[in-house]
Amino acid sequence: MLKNFTLLYVEDHEDTVEAMRGLLEEKVKELYVAYDGVEALKLYKQIKPDIVLTDINMPKMNGLELAKAIKKIDQNIPIGILTAFNEKQLLHESVELGIDCYITKPILDLNRLMQPLEKIALQLQGKIDALKLQKLLEIQSKNAALGEMIGNIAHQWRQPLSVITTHASHMNLLMDINEEITYDMIKECTNGIMSQAQYLSNTVDDFRNFFKADISKIEKVSLHQALKKALDLVQSSLKNNYIEIVSEPCEEDIFVNINENQLIQALINICNNAKDVMVEQDKQKYFFIKVSYDRYSAFITLTDSGGGIPTNVMDKIFEPYFTTKHPSVGTGIGLYMTYNIIVNQLNGSIEVKNTQYTYDDKNLKGASFVITLPLYTKKEYLQYIASM
Repeated sequence: MLKNFTLLYVEDHEDTVEAMRGLLEEKVKELYVAYDGVEALKLYKQIKPDIVLTDINMPKMNGLELAKAIKKIDQNIPIGILTAFNEKQLLHESVELGIDCYITKPILDLNRLMQPLEKIALQLQGKIDALKLQKLLEIQSKNAALGEMIGNIAHQWRQPLSVITTHASHMNLLMDINEEITYDMIKECTNGIMSQAQYLSNTVDDFRNFFKADISKIEKVSLHQALKKALDLVQSSLKNNYIEIVSEPCEEDIFVNINENQLIQALINICNNAKDVMVEQDKQKYFFIKVSYDRYSAFITLTDSGGGIPTNVMDKIFEPYFTTKHPSVGTGIGLYMTYNIIVNQLNGSIEVKNTQYTYDDKNLKGASFVITLPLYTKKEYLQYIASM
């Protein structure tokens, strides 16, 4: 595994360097050598090695100072320390810096050197594999979302296109039967067509803005507006499947510091999941949206009437590729990506439970998702606490 990674080795004794060079060159992808901390830091900035292995006692800049400087550049870089001393103070400083391994010299047994380096390499490979999987899931999620969006566009366009063709057909019929066509009739027809055409244009803009949005942009976002934008994108799909949307907004608007587009994507995923669950039901179908808040957090509660989630799979629904739907309907990516967005991107949390409730004199049962978002950034929260 170590053979897949580059290593920067830092040591001020030339004899030791030559001995270690012979041990390390065949074990790593590429070996770089520096003879003091200053040279090593400069070299690190140029080549960005995967792993750093450094002696502690060196002139100009010792190993711990070097490690501290490198960690400021990249907190996640794995660093190993070599030293002839076994002092508690050195160990304590190494732990504080997040040093990955601490190896005492002299190295009489090669395994004492290679085992911790191989362990570091194994951890690095695990992170790389996890990132590759995450990228694959993101691509699959985007493809799935694109498919859903195309379906939503079709739903939203069907009604206005029908109105446009009705207006045009009516005018054609009047001409075919030689009926007198007045100015007011023409005006009414063209106004109707223009109105529906404008709706179609706005729909295109809504979807285009959704897909073109900068997912790295963090700003103060109105939850009321974010929910409205999400519903604008999915409400036609829900209504065409005879799902009634029941919204219970908060009395006052709530603002959070997040990326709006990521929240919209998470909300759409939950809406689509609810639709897929309820679409085959014969009874009246409902989708409830409620917004609330307390002193520190905002809450978005999304509840369907789809009968709930089987208890034996409740703890699996946020896992990648897990789905209770037929493969032609569900990929098992939507809720996984929703969890990833809420927890890892928006610094929030998401929970799900089954709930029974009454609405419009009907006893209903379904799944209820609760999204919790912090009202403050960490910096704002600390400032708020300090001001109390």
